[in-house]
Amino acid sequence: MRDQQSVLIGHPGAAHFIYELVAAVEGLGFNSRFETGFYYDPQGFWGKLLAVVPDSYRGKIERELKRRSFQGIDPARVLTHAFPELAYVAAARLANHRPAVPKAVMAWRNGCIDEAIANRIRREKPRLFIGHDTSAL
Repeated sequence: MRDQQSVLIGHPGAAHFIYELVAAVEGLGFNSRFETGFYYDPQGFWGKLLAVVPDSYRGKIERELKRRSFQGIDPARVLTHAFPELAYVAAARLANHRPAVPKAVMAWRNGCIDEAIANRIRREKPRLFIGHDTSAL
């Protein structure tokens, strides 16, 4: 019965608590989808790309990417919007001395992902949507 109840969970970033929530909803047997900025699937595109990175760089990159994954989440149920999230991460790291820049890029990223999720809700009409502050307007 739960597998017929659709749940959409949306969060633009990589807050660890959201991964735990998604895994718990999946673990309870709901037909869930997770829409986010970036999610690392070792078997997916980013994992395949990582395989061709020289060993001297691979470990550090892989550690960073693994922060964006979580055991218990089926990567096939994750929908991503990598460009806005990667733009935000770049701004946060490269322009951290100018806090207004990452803040503005974060607002833009949240708006992009919010719009994508709103469109998905209109199309798919999930039974339940779980969204988070600043990105579920």
